[in-house]
Parts: sequence; C-alpha cells; structure tokens
Amino acid sequence: MLSSIVLWKESERDETAFELEIGYVLKQDIALPSDKLEIRMLPEEPMMATLVQRVEPFVPSTACIDLAKWIERNQYRIKKDQPGRENYLQSPHGGDTYVEVQIPIESP
Repeated sequence: MLSSIVLWKESERDETAFELEIGYVLKQDIALPSDKLEIRMLPEEPMMATLVQRVEPFVPSTACIDLAKWIERNQYRIKKDQPGRENYLQSPHGGDTYVEVQIPIESP
C-alpha cells in the first residue's frame, strides 16, 4: 500500500489560511493519467522536528500541536518558507495507522 503525504504551509496571500498539497510516496516513476498531476522529489531539509503518533479514524490528532509546543519550549524556530509534512503510515496487515509529523526548524 502506498503511504500518503500532506504538505502544508501558511498562505502568502492570506495569513489566516494554509496551502495544502496531497500526494503519495512512490517507489518508482509512473505514467501520469492527467497533466494536472506531477511527480517530484521533496527537497532535502537539514533540520526537522518530528513526532510519530498513532491515529484513529475520524478523531482529530494532536500531533501537530504537540510538536509545535515542543519546538517552542526548546526555543527552535519554525522555517516559514518550507512546508510541514504529514506522512500517514499503515502498520503491516491493515493494523494501526500512524502519522509522522515533520516540521522544518532552525536553531535558536
């Protein structure tokens, strides 16, 4: 099963909004069925704060908030020019689902 990924960052046009991208992690190139889709590599990020949390369907996750609190408490800065990432992972054989939140940060 392909794992899904969500990228998000604050909108440059509206400070109360977020821009989202939704995709899948691929193991190889595929033919695209539409010119509205694209394949690309995510840029390497030198420093990320990360957190993995088990999630339940239809139950809001606190992973992003928990990680943002950790970043603030440890005096790191969130990089505003790079998107945060959420990787959704399914355990083998259809078991639990996990989210890995990744937020690009800079040293204090």
